[in-house]
Amino acid sequence: VGSWTILLARAWCPSISIIATASTEPQQEWCRSLGANQSFPHEEIAGQLAGGPKGSVDAIVCLSEPTSTLFGACAEVLRPYGRICLAVAGKSIQSLDMSFIF
Repeated sequence: VGSWTILLARAWCPSISIIATASTEPQQEWCRSLGANQSFPHEEIAGQLAGGPKGSVDAIVCLSEPTSTLFGACAEVLRPYGRICLAVAGKSIQSLDMSFIF
């Protein structure tokens, strides 16, 4: 699913900056070969991207089970009025802290 997301995003907007996360280096290389500008492990989101009040990304498509740590990192790097698309289901979604939205 992530592979198609990269390809569709690149086709939709060729100049968009795509940042992908993947668990292993071969998967990260695969993401870059498909058109991602950057790729790194999921747990490095907060360390690789600027966070704080201004954030550094406009939109996030989350295709992995959103743990509180992962979702917290995504919320930290999201710009004001940014968008998060959760394309997953599971019990962990029920316990996510969505207070940063309101």
